[in-house]
Amino acid sequence: MLQRDDPYPEDQIHQASCSAGVNKGMAILDTGASRSVIGVDHVPALLKKLPECVRSRVKEKPSKIGFRFGNNQVAYSFKQLQIPLIQGRLKIWLLVEVAPKATPFLCQPKPWNHLVQ
Repeated sequence: MLQRDDPYPEDQIHQASCSAGVNKGMAILDTGASRSVIGVDHVPALLKKLPECVRSRVKEKPSKIGFRFGNNQVAYSFKQLQIPLIQGRLKIWLLVEVAPKATPFLCQPKPWNHLVQ
């Protein structure tokens, strides 16, 4: 429980949200995001949730994209995961930038829009 005199309640909220969802391989749909990003600490949980037939087709590429978060600091990705999404005959690639530390899995809505048309 957060106390009123807690000097950094946003840190506790961030930690709680990360441990509640992202560690289980879930994503936060970020409607303001132009790219999807995940912290390297959460990549194993994400990959573990994928079916083997998808996980075996995930690709990695070097990448260096800057992300500015709410604390106004910039984190740079160091690689990109390319995850195949298939629905019927439609196949698209979910591109996820991998940043240092425990950045939650923030997913842009664009790939999902293609799948629900």
